[in-house]
Amino acid sequence: MFKVLLVDDEILTREAISMNIPWEEQGFCLIGTAENGQEAIEQMKHMQPDLVITDICMPYMDGLELANYIHQNFPDTKVVILSGHDEFEYARHALAYHVKEYILKPITSLELKEVLKRVRISLEEEAGNKAHLGKMQLEYHKNIPVLRERFLRRIIEERYQGRDIYDKMNGLNINLYGDFYTVILVYVEDAQEFCLIYPDSEDDLIRFTTTNIISEIMEEVHAGIAVQLSEHRMALLFAADCEQELERQVDETCHRILKSLWDFVKIKVSFSVGITVNTPYSWWDSYRNAKEASEYKFISGKNDFIYGRDLKKYVPMNEPISVEDWSDRLTLQIKLNQKQELERSVTELFQEIKSKCNLRKDIILYAQNIFLSIVFELRGADVDREPGYTEERIVLRKLMDSRYLSELEYDFKSLCTELMNKICGNKDGESRKLIILAMDYIEKNYADSNISLNIVCSYLGVSISYFSINFKNYTGETFVEALTRIRIDKAKKMMDVTDLKTYEIADRVGYNDAHYFSMIFKKTTGMTPSEYAKNRK
Repeated sequence: MFKVLLVDDEILTREAISMNIPWEEQGFCLIGTAENGQEAIEQMKHMQPDLVITDICMPYMDGLELANYIHQNFPDTKVVILSGHDEFEYARHALAYHVKEYILKPITSLELKEVLKRVRISLEEEAGNKAHLGKMQLEYHKNIPVLRERFLRRIIEERYQGRDIYDKMNGLNINLYGDFYTVILVYVEDAQEFCLIYPDSEDDLIRFTTTNIISEIMEEVHAGIAVQLSEHRMALLFAADCEQELERQVDETCHRILKSLWDFVKIKVSFSVGITVNTPYSWWDSYRNAKEASEYKFISGKNDFIYGRDLKKYVPMNEPISVEDWSDRLTLQIKLNQKQELERSVTELFQEIKSKCNLRKDIILYAQNIFLSIVFELRGADVDREPGYTEERIVLRKLMDSRYLSELEYDFKSLCTELMNKICGNKDGESRKLIILAMDYIEKNYADSNISLNIVCSYLGVSISYFSINFKNYTGETFVEALTRIRIDKAKKMMDVTDLKTYEIADRVGYNDAHYFSMIFKKTTGMTPSEYAKNRK
């Protein structure tokens, strides 16, 4: 029911309207009557009616003055004016005061019922809109934490272009203001002891635990805000009026976080501190700087803090490293089952990588390429027919997930040793090593037209008969067959990627006579060199 206050200085009019209108049927409840505008105002302060029906001519305060007062002080209350004046000036004033209906006397009960119906519909619509708006506001306030975090992620990870950043911060209760700001990225470094305490824990539990403890500390110190950026990364936003105070807050808060996480749940984290900026519009610059600094943490190792302001110490390096030379060297040691030599070589490899690269992505790419080259060479070796390493994607992911250079070196060395064990097994005899060395010599010297069985045996220091028997047993080929196969394979690769003439290719794979090369090529492949080259185009 909507509440109605009736105002008229004539008692007979008040009684007639009061008695002749079935208020409840119209959806209203008559809560009182008044003789003039002043009396009506006193009642309105206590009753707060939804509708005021008032005469226009009354002593002390007329209906228009009352309508003006209601418009100024009770804007949600509807006003219906009953008037004996059919003048434009009265109607104009009524319109200015947002009077709902302006009705000329005399008025019948039927006409008043129609007016009440229209007013009720208007009140119901407004009530519905208010209820919907109230529900929306309630939902908005319930979702402020989510909206706040989404907005903060946006202005941290992107360069915010809107001019309303401060208005939005106020609307989302982001109370972080000062002349100096910084963004700090938090990384989980070690949760092994946590996993021992909670053996069935997964990444979600580690993330949930870490986030809760950090968020509680940030709320307690009132120095900044914690924002979850992704599954594995959290940002801390700090603000202060002076740079020294900002550094003090960052230092005290982050050390408290370090201690609390380790003391309570045995989780170790590290911090990448971005440069100091002067407005929230520049949070993106501080975030990007902190993110770049974390790249160099890969080389520097397990430090609790790394500072973006120190990036000038790290001059990006990416000098070339010979993937082919290193893969050849390590492949031969794997084939020969030379564990100690392999370990020394891997150590030397990473020393060279560290001296020539300091970007994580470049270092990992080199490690992945060298390992894949080793796998490819071992698969192409006919010395041992056992299957090679078949889980390349798993291996590449393992190398990619290394958090530090030292960890990457350890994983790379372990994978090479595992590969050696798969390839070599228990076959560690001198004969096997002899054949591996022989195949390596052929691979490196096939272009020499003078290479022969005698030269290889002399290089290995063994007799021709001993070598020939063992070579055939291990490879299934004679020395000449293996040399020919390798030369023809190399020739085919040259034809695939170059436009060299037949005689040029023949010379490059160890044949002085182009005609003889063509004859051997056809015998091996079933096609002449020109036919093969034509079919490949």
